[in-house]
Amino acid sequence: MLTPAQDIKPTKADKFAFGLWTVGWQARDPFGDATRRALDPVESLERLSELGAWGVSFHDDDLVAFDADDSARRARFDEWKSALDRTGMVTSMMTTNLFTHPVFKDGAFTSNDRDVRRLAIAKTRRNVDYAAEARAVHVADGDLQDRRARTVSVEYLRPLLLSSTPVRVTSTDDGERLVQEIAPATATTPFSTLRPVTSRWLG
Repeated sequence: MLTPAQDIKPTKADKFAFGLWTVGWQARDPFGDATRRALDPVESLERLSELGAWGVSFHDDDLVAFDADDSARRARFDEWKSALDRTGMVTSMMTTNLFTHPVFKDGAFTSNDRDVRRLAIAKTRRNVDYAAEARAVHVADGDLQDRRARTVSVEYLRPLLLSSTPVRVTSTDDGERLVQEIAPATATTPFSTLRPVTSRWLG
């Protein structure tokens, strides 16, 4: 006999996770501006926790504005981590937004503009460090303009971005997991000391 829907109560053991871009969608589309108020990401996290959710996924720009300075970004991530500790929630996935800002209109990692490619790498490097801090279960990397997106674990992606040695990356059949050969993969230097270029979009 089936259990009535109203009697089903989700718990964190069920591991339901939601994207900030979904629960926080303001109903904006090409034909009209937003019709819903902006939700604070921490408010979304707390409310989802009350409803029995386990995790929240997000793009970096869902949590912090694209042009936020380092101190504002640091404060926002500290607030996020405190909320995770307070609610028992997890960051189920964190990814880098490489598509919304007009600078990425011709792609990110594969843009013809070298500065844009460097910006994409720098933005992603920075967010891998933040994802590790936020205890993200997975990190997605990709370039929607190029129709490529892959999901990897933080411990794999971080050395890939920081290593100065040749890296061979191949996708598995499902296109979501990466099989990587990294030698050696011991880099632990934070992004702030590895920024490859001072970009006009990312200081």
